[in-house]
Amino acid sequence: MTYNANTTIIAAISARGGYTERAFKMRVLVVRGSLNNPENICRGYPCHLDARDPDFRLQPRDIIYVNSRPFIRVEELADLAMTAFIQSLITSWTGVSVVKPIQ
Repeated sequence: MTYNANTTIIAAISARGGYTERAFKMRVLVVRGSLNNPENICRGYPCHLDARDPDFRLQPRDIIYVNSRPFIRVEELADLAMTAFIQSLITSWTGVSVVKPIQ
């Protein structure tokens, strides 16, 4: 993204299309400085929305990193299991409640 003097974390993330569905919004990492001696700045997403913490301005060559949620795989597996359970429940219930076909 092109840098300008007023660029903030939220502005940069918004300019790139916002957070993905899998993003871990509670921890946004800003890497500042050289790659040999980086300064890591960890920012929390809710603080920006609640106005408890001002949206901080980026400096040239800052890198913003947003990881996936830590338990995304578990969430996806739980969702699949729940969907399969509900589908089997509905299938067995409708199979029992259907009127016998007319001969």
